[in-house]
Amino acid sequence: MKKDSIRSGGAMRYPWGMETNDAAKVSIFKALSDEGRLKIVRDLYSKGEVCSCADLGEMIAEDTTKQNISYHIKILKQAGLVTTRKVGQAKTVAIRKDVVDRYLPGLLSAL
Repeated sequence: MKKDSIRSGGAMRYPWGMETNDAAKVSIFKALSDEGRLKIVRDLYSKGEVCSCADLGEMIAEDTTKQNISYHIKILKQAGLVTTRKVGQAKTVAIRKDVVDRYLPGLLSAL
């Protein structure tokens, strides 16, 4: 079976913008493959408000370390699911509803 792709200089390129769309989906699903990150996204989406990193620790589990929360936020930010903002010494996190609604329509409500 022939793939609908073009190999150029060792890199695979896909026509019609599929590379960007598929790469985004893969990144999102990898980010959501962790139970803690899925819970963060689901809770932020349902509340629809900005949350501090300290509050996120309580959402996931009481014994979660600050380093673990930072790691989860980094992965979610790289996938484009959240944005972060520094307010004083605290960091706040907000869900990107536009991205969630575009790539995961109805998925979070089904979980």
